[in-house]
Amino acid sequence: MANHQTFISYYIVLILVPFVWSSNTLTANQILSISSNRTMISPGNVFELGFFKLAGSNTKEDGERWYLGLWFYKASSKMNPLWVANRESPLYDSKGALKIYKSNLVIVNQSGNIIWSSSNAVVPSPPKTSSVVAELLSNGNFVLRYSDDNRGDSFLWESFDYPTDTLLPGSDLAKGVNRSLTSWISNNNPSTGIYSYALLSKNQEMFLLDAKSSPVYRRSFGLKTPYALGNGYYLLLLQVTYDGLLQQFSWSPTTREKTLLWRGPRDRCDLYGKICGSNSVCSLEKVDVHVFAGCTCFKGFKPRNWRGWWLRNMTEGCQRISRLNCTGNGFQVLKNVKLPDTKDAGLERSIGPKECRQRCIEDCSCTGFANVELDCFLYSSDLVDLRTLQSGQQLYIKVATSYLGKFFISS
Repeated sequence: MANHQTFISYYIVLILVPFVWSSNTLTANQILSISSNRTMISPGNVFELGFFKLAGSNTKEDGERWYLGLWFYKASSKMNPLWVANRESPLYDSKGALKIYKSNLVIVNQSGNIIWSSSNAVVPSPPKTSSVVAELLSNGNFVLRYSDDNRGDSFLWESFDYPTDTLLPGSDLAKGVNRSLTSWISNNNPSTGIYSYALLSKNQEMFLLDAKSSPVYRRSFGLKTPYALGNGYYLLLLQVTYDGLLQQFSWSPTTREKTLLWRGPRDRCDLYGKICGSNSVCSLEKVDVHVFAGCTCFKGFKPRNWRGWWLRNMTEGCQRISRLNCTGNGFQVLKNVKLPDTKDAGLERSIGPKECRQRCIEDCSCTGFANVELDCFLYSSDLVDLRTLQSGQQLYIKVATSYLGKFFISS
């Protein structure tokens, strides 16, 4: 009895429980086994949940590995799953199963040992007439709830709180329990890899991080919501790859086609802090057939290390030629740029460009501002991680009027 919490008589359950259930729901007296070859399909036939197999790769139990995962319904077998439950604890044969045990989801192996559990679910006392069920929702969220309560705020557990390497539309890293995406360790192993995509700032800016939790790449603005197009619709998803790329792709449930929209870092200018230091803009320069990344100080700024600058080591960045006073300043405008890191910037919502500019003028500590869809970003320190883009944002840098010219906006 001492091991009762971690042991289930799998064979007894297998004999007594029928394999028939609603296609997207698992009740407390049902199991989803590998041997049954059954899956759960979401309403609308967009997502599918079940067990999948990966070939072994030099593990001590070298051979097949089974995982519970989520993928697009009828997707190509070459597409990796979007979510994996037991990414760190695979099954090494086809005799495992998923079931509900003591108000938690559990995966058990052939011996009945629990190898994965949603045991971090907060389970209040259930109503006397209610039982716990698991359900695959139309948006791909796999949830544990009471059978008579399908309100989103009353879920006992949900997979959206524990993403692996892919962010689905409708999930939110800012609200989840696990506020990051983590890459697979390789293309054939869903164990936690070295790259992650995480929320690191009060302004909900996202960063791609390496094994040392150092920023590698910053995406200025995040994932869009699903959008309609033609007779169908597309889903937009964000993914961290095992080799350190952040990519967004679309999926059409109608044509069942995956399309890559963008990925980063694309070039050296995308690398966070690796090429240009603060108060400078990174741009690509083509010399013959070669492309180089170059840095340019803002007007009114100079390199912090001239020797390093001429040797093309520009990581120390730039500094103001003269100290900024509280009055007598204007703004240099930079067009089509990736906006600086906003993790230390102030954010005021529902403010237009004119009012945003005035706020920066009146604040002696303000070094620059940007206005994006009525969001006013007020910078008060060095500006980091800028680059030129074909179609970017507009940034206003506060400078002394002595540096203003035809490319500057005076106060």
